[in-house]
Order: sequence, then structure tokens, then C-alpha cells
Amino acid sequence: MTGVFLATSLSPGRLLAGLATAALLVSVLVACTPDEAPDALALQLKYIDLQGQIQQRPYDVEAYEALPDFVSISDIPTRKQAFFDYMTPPIAFQNEVLRERRLVLAAIQASAEAGVELSATQNDFMALMRKRYRIPEEATDAEALLMLDRRIDAIPPSMVLSQAAMESAWGTSRFATKANNLFGQWCYREGCGLVPKSRPSEARHEVAKYDRVDLAVQSYFRNINTHPTYAELREIRQQAREQGREPTGIEMVGGLGNYSARGDDYIEELRDMISYNGLE
Repeated sequence: MTGVFLATSLSPGRLLAGLATAALLVSVLVACTPDEAPDALALQLKYIDLQGQIQQRPYDVEAYEALPDFVSISDIPTRKQAFFDYMTPPIAFQNEVLRERRLVLAAIQASAEAGVELSATQNDFMALMRKRYRIPEEATDAEALLMLDRRIDAIPPSMVLSQAAMESAWGTSRFATKANNLFGQWCYREGCGLVPKSRPSEARHEVAKYDRVDLAVQSYFRNINTHPTYAELREIRQQAREQGREPTGIEMVGGLGNYSARGDDYIEELRDMISYNGLE
């Protein structure tokens, strides 16, 4: 059996993040035999391996061990641009990792639909993705593939940049400068982060501390793509995919009503920030 089935078994907007990704996958794997396909696919993976593990990052990680001193940039437009320029590489990288994982996922889905038994490497990929993207243990393989389709997907940079800017006061807040946390993400193990000064006495959450800023970005992506609170956001993205188009940040922030106690006002502030700063 040749790899030509890959060109026909995947519907638009399902397991492929847009026409460009579909064209890439098909051009690489069409006419490959099942034995040849893994090597051909591996050649298209720059940042992950076939098991889904990150192998390299396209930026200097040392530059993300601590934030630049944005306060020292007195000109506000210059400060904003410096913030966007600094945050863009790890955001773009996370989306590229998601794109590459979708390529591997699409190949696995095609194998499953063709009745081809998954290889040990493909099973390793599925096990890692189940854990990483918080798929329930009781989910069948078919259910897991469907859930992963909705969770291993890109997040508009405009949405990420606007939230990072708002949550961190453009990289100047206490949590940003002391904990490399630009998204206000919580943790619940004592000592895992910084205690908010306004935390109620009965509360136990802390604001998570990260060794590097890019790791905070990575954690944010996982949170948005897996937490039940943001299921509506992922549904907005899925609907755009099924219409054969890329979702916008303006659209997707509509699913962030529970990210902040400000609810709808928070959503409108994000949309205003995206528009005012020309992020899309």
C-alpha cells in the first residue's frame, strides 16, 4: 500500500492547520510507502522529533532568562515595539511546534483510517500528546485523535501579544520582572511562585514562577489549548478551521471571558489593544 491515501483521507479544516500545511504534508508523503513515510516526514520536522519532543529552539534562550528593562525606555511607542519584538520569537516558535505536531498527527490519523497499525514511534507520540494535552485516560484512540485535533493548534500571535502586554503591564509588573510570568498564571504548590499581595487569607494559589520567559509562553499555550475553561475559545478556532480560514485574535479573545474577573470588559480591552496597536 502506498502513501497516496494521505492525499484523500483528510478533510479540509480537520487535522490540517490550513491549505499550506495540507499541501506540505501531501507533497512530502504522497507516493511514499509506509516504510518510507516516517523518514520523509522527519525531513519536514525542524524543531521536534517524530515522538513530538522539542529538539531545538530558534532563538537565544539566555536572552529569556530575565526580561529587558522596559521601564528604562521612556518613549512609549518605542517601549511597546521593543516588547513586541522581544515576545515574538517564542510565540512564533510555539506555533511552529504546534504546526509540526499537527503534521505528525495527520500522518497518524491517515494511518488509522487506512487500517495500518501504528509504529512504536507513533504510539510514543500519541502517549506523549495524550499527557501533554491532558486527554482523559479513558478516551479511546479515536476520541483522543479528535481531542488532539482541537488542542494541537495555533493561537493567533495578536491574542498572545495583547494578553502578555495587558497582564504584565508591558513587561513591567512585579510578576513579570520577578517571576518571568507575563500571563498571570497560577500554581497551587506552596513555594511554586510569588504570593499575590491581595490574596485572601483562605486562598492557596501563587503566581507561577518560571526559569525563563519563553517557558512562561510555553505554559500559556498549553493552558489555552487544554484547560476546560477555554473550550469556547477552541470552538471558535475550530469553526474557523471548518470554514477553511485562519481564526483571528479578535475572534478568539471572545473565549477569554473567564480569564479575568473583568469578563466582557476584559475581552473588549484586548480587542481594543489588538486594533489600536495594529497587531492584525
